Amino acid sequence: MNKASANGQNCYQVGEWDFHAELLQLEQDETVVKLQPRVSELLLEFVKNAGSPLSREELIHSVWPNMVVGDEAVSNAIKKLRQSLGDDSHNPQYIETIPKVGYRLIAD
Repeated sequence: MNKASANGQNCYQVGEWDFHAELLQLEQDETVVKLQPRVSELLLEFVKNAGSPLSREELIHSVWPNMVVGDEAVSNAIKKLRQSLGDDSHNPQYIETIPKVGYRLIAD
């Protein structure tokens, strides 16, 4: 899942996408999608914990450290991440919602 890219930076394979955390972007063929910094941090947290559920509290602690944010910040970031990946919350291929538990990365 983690490989070095041509420029020496880490690149993570997330389904059909190459995720360049340092560049804040996703690449697929000729398509490049820029990510907001918090959305990129959120995806990196999912990649680090691939397949394992992460609660909203865990995500807030890791993506928004030393900040007071609520569930709305997590929901908005998840929504933006899904849009960037072309994912659908009702038929997910990347980010699964686990009711009353949290979210998890389900892509290979």
